[in-house]
Amino acid sequence: GSRMVRRLIALARLLEARGDEDGSRARFRQAAEAGRAMGPEALEPEDKDLYFRAARHQAELAEHEGRGADAIGWWQATLASDRSGIETLRRLAALHEAAGDPLSALRDVVKGLIYQADDKDLLERRDRYLWSIPLESPACTAEGLKGLVDPVHCVRKAKGILDDRRGDPEWLEVAEHLLALADRVDPGNLMAKALLSRARLRLGDRDAAIAGFEAVRAAKPTGLFQGDGPEAWQLANQALGDLYLEVGRPAEAIACLADFRDSPRSGAATLFKLGQAHEELGELAKARSYYRQVTGYEDNPLAWQAREAIDRLSRGAEGGN
Repeated sequence: GSRMVRRLIALARLLEARGDEDGSRARFRQAAEAGRAMGPEALEPEDKDLYFRAARHQAELAEHEGRGADAIGWWQATLASDRSGIETLRRLAALHEAAGDPLSALRDVVKGLIYQADDKDLLERRDRYLWSIPLESPACTAEGLKGLVDPVHCVRKAKGILDDRRGDPEWLEVAEHLLALADRVDPGNLMAKALLSRARLRLGDRDAAIAGFEAVRAAKPTGLFQGDGPEAWQLANQALGDLYLEVGRPAEAIACLADFRDSPRSGAATLFKLGQAHEELGELAKARSYYRQVTGYEDNPLAWQAREAIDRLSRGAEGGN
């Protein structure tokens, strides 16, 4: 078997020297196919090297002739060679991209980054392929994406987009897509869930945002080593406080805002919203109490609004007498 590969390549070279290009190409292909069928591990070391040269030749030829599927098959065959590496994987990624298969292209890129983690082209390709993965594809399961989608990278990239207030809807959709991938791979990642809800809210899907934030609130982190879980939980409380007020659910807004008060990010706005929620429920004494606390933030624009609210409630109380 091993000798057959050697003989076919010798014949191919002989035909090439005689000017029989078609015959030479046919023998090179036969040699490559024979080696691939046997598997390189079955070949003698010198024949293995000849086989990989023949396989590379087939890959380059198929690529040149625009036979993408053949080129992919042959380049993949060369990956078992010691001489194969980052450049082979880069070519495979480009071929898979051209074939409309971003998941396979991403797989090539992730392997390539093992050779060189800071390769600029591969890093750009990684992001491009992540954005292109069709979430509705049957291959896009948590298991199928494992090792290909890094939730930490997706969350960091998406957060950068969401924090940029100038972000247009197309970029917001990119953020939503990255966060949906992160959520699929790591369903317990509360930050991915909270930011995904934030993206959906920015894109105008309030119902989906509320449902997402509610899922984060229901999964309150307990115990140590929760990472950014507690921060995500408070993001959900803050957002739900606003959203419940918007949709006329003041009692639920109060529960969320009361929890958010424990956050270092809580301040005059939280107290003012608590005042609004209690006022909406007709609990005017509590509303006044929260508005008074807001007036303590003298440099905050909400302080004068709180004083107006206190005056309004006082006039209402006088009018009711």
